[in-house]
Amino acid sequence: MNDVTVVTSVTYPSPESLALVADVQYHEPYLSAALNRKFRGIVDPGFYAGFLPKPGGGMNLLITSVDGDKTAGAASVDIGEFYQVTIQHRKDISLALSAGKKYAIVLKGRYLLGEDTYQVNTASHIHAAEFVARTYTDSYQLGDGELLVCTVNIPAGVSAITQEMIDTSERINRTIGIDISDSVTSSRSDVAASSLAVKKAYDLAKSKYTAQDASTTQKGLVQLSSATNSDSETMAATPKAVKSIKDLADTKAPIESPSLTGTPTAPTAAQGTNSTQIANTAFVKAAITALINGAPGTLDTLKEIAAAINNDPNYSTTINNALALKAPLASPALTGVPTAPTAAQGTNNTQIATTAYVRAAISALVGSSPEALDTLNELAAALGNDPNFATTMTNALAGKQPLDATLTALAGLATGANKLPYFTGTDTVSQTDLTSVGRDILAKTSVLAVIQYLGLGEGSALPVGVPVPWPSATPPTGWLKCNGAPFSAEEYPKLAKVYPTNELPDLRGEFIRGWDDGRGIDAGREILSAQGDAIRNITGTVGWYGDGLLSNVSGVFSGRDRVNQRTVATDSTVDTNLKYASAYFDASTKVPTATENRPRNIAFNFIVRAA
Repeated sequence: MNDVTVVTSVTYPSPESLALVADVQYHEPYLSAALNRKFRGIVDPGFYAGFLPKPGGGMNLLITSVDGDKTAGAASVDIGEFYQVTIQHRKDISLALSAGKKYAIVLKGRYLLGEDTYQVNTASHIHAAEFVARTYTDSYQLGDGELLVCTVNIPAGVSAITQEMIDTSERINRTIGIDISDSVTSSRSDVAASSLAVKKAYDLAKSKYTAQDASTTQKGLVQLSSATNSDSETMAATPKAVKSIKDLADTKAPIESPSLTGTPTAPTAAQGTNSTQIANTAFVKAAITALINGAPGTLDTLKEIAAAINNDPNYSTTINNALALKAPLASPALTGVPTAPTAAQGTNNTQIATTAYVRAAISALVGSSPEALDTLNELAAALGNDPNFATTMTNALAGKQPLDATLTALAGLATGANKLPYFTGTDTVSQTDLTSVGRDILAKTSVLAVIQYLGLGEGSALPVGVPVPWPSATPPTGWLKCNGAPFSAEEYPKLAKVYPTNELPDLRGEFIRGWDDGRGIDAGREILSAQGDAIRNITGTVGWYGDGLLSNVSGVFSGRDRVNQRTVATDSTVDTNLKYASAYFDASTKVPTATENRPRNIAFNFIVRAA
C-alpha cells in the first residue's frame, strides 16, 4: 500500500478506534473513507437493478444494464469491516467462456485508503469495479467486496451458451423503499396500502361500499343459484343444485367396470371388428350366422357337432392316432400283405404291380428258354458273371491268331493225356510226353510262382540260409547278397537261426568248399570257417662241381654263370679271385601264374535265401 501524507493543524483519533463514528466532521482527513462508510449497515450488499446475465451469442455471456424501464444498474458491496461502495452498471459487458466447465460470474468492488485505481488514475492497472469469471466448485467462497452475479454450467461439446445454462438462484437481489398500492386483494408483503385502499376496505366492512361482482379474474360478490342447466360464470351453485347433479350422476354408470341394468343398448359394430368396442346382440347373432355359414341343420349347433364326433373331447388325438395307422399317399411304407388289382399285361404306367402281374411278365420274358437258362442268375453264370461280357469276348477274339497253316497243323494233332506239342518244322508239329515237372510248371499262374517253384524267390523250396549262385547283381525278393553284411534278426528271424552272429558270410571272390566232416582231406575245419590260399609244394634240384660253373639244374630252376670276381671270405683266408654261379626260380616257366591261386571258374553272385 502506498504511504499517504496528510497535513493538518489538529490531532485526531483513528475512526476505527471509536465506538460511534458519525459522518464527515470538520477537519477530518480521508474524505473518501468517510463517505464510503456513510451507508455501511444501512444499505445491504446486493443487486438493486441491472447486472442481468443472458446469452450473448456463441460462447459469450452478456451482462446487460437494462432492467425493465431502467437503463442503468446499481449494486452495493461491503469492503472490509467499515466500508460500503456503490457500483453503477452503465454499459453491457460480454465475457468469453469455454465449454465443459462451470463458472462463477463475480462482480468485484475495490477500495483501499491511499490506493489509486484506473477510475482516478489512468496509469493504474487496478480496477475499482470489474467482472471476474472463476471456476465454480461446491466449496467456492466469495472474497471481500464480491457479489455473485450468476453461475454458468456449460456442457462439453456445445458451441453456444443457452439461457438454461445460466443460474441466478444464488444471486442476492435488493430493493430500496416501499411501493404504494390501491388494491384491497393483494397478498404482497413488500407493498403498502394507499389511503384509497384503506377506505375501500372500510366501506366494504360497513356495507357502505358497493362491492363489485366476482368474476373469473377478480374477487367480489357472488349470487347463488339452484339451476342445474345454467352456463353463467358470475353465479355460484347452491347445495340443492349440487345434490341434483349428484342424484343424476348416481343414475349413471361409472366409466370403470359399470354394472348396467335394464336393457342397455349400444351401436352395432361392423362385422370383423376386433377391438374393445361393446358387442350388442345384433353383432353377436351376425357373427354366429357367419360362423355357421350355411352349415346343414343337423350340424349347426355345438351339441350336434359334439355328437358327430362321438362326444370325444380328444377327437383330434383320436383321429391322429387313427391316421398314424394309415399309409401316407407320398412314399407309403406298407406292412403285412397289402393287395391291389392286377393290371393287364402290357400295362406301363404308375399302377401298382401285383405279384400275379410280375409272375406273368416274367413268364412272358422267359418264353421258351431252356430250363437251364430261364433265370437271370443262370444267364449271368453262363456269361461268367461278367457285366462287360461283350467287351471281354471282343478283346479275347482280338488277341487270337487268324486260322492258318500253323494253326491247322496244331489242330490236326491227336489229343492225349500228358502230351506236349512242339514244332518239328515249318507248319509241322508233333507231341511228346509231359513230365510231372513240366505239368507243375505249367500249373503255375504267375512268373513269381514259377520262380518260387524253382527255388529262386520267397517261398522257395530251398531252406533259409542256403547260398545259391545268381546270374544278376540284384537278388530276387526274399534273398540277400552274401557280402558279409549284418542283418536284422527281427526282420529275418529264420535267417538268424542259421547265422546266429546276425552276419552273412562274405563269398565275394570266394569258392565254396565242402565241409570235411571227418573225412580227413581238409581236417580241423569248422563250418563257415575261412581258409587262406595255398598250393602244393613245388620242388627242383641244383648241382655244381667244386668251384666250377652251375651245370646241373632241373624243374623250375635255371643256371646263370657269373664271371666277375668277388672278394669272398673262406675260413681264415680271403680269396679275391673266385667265380660263382646262381640259380633262378620262376614257376611261370611251367604253369600259368597270377596274383592268386585259383582253378578255372565262372563268376556268379552268391545269394542266400533270407525268408
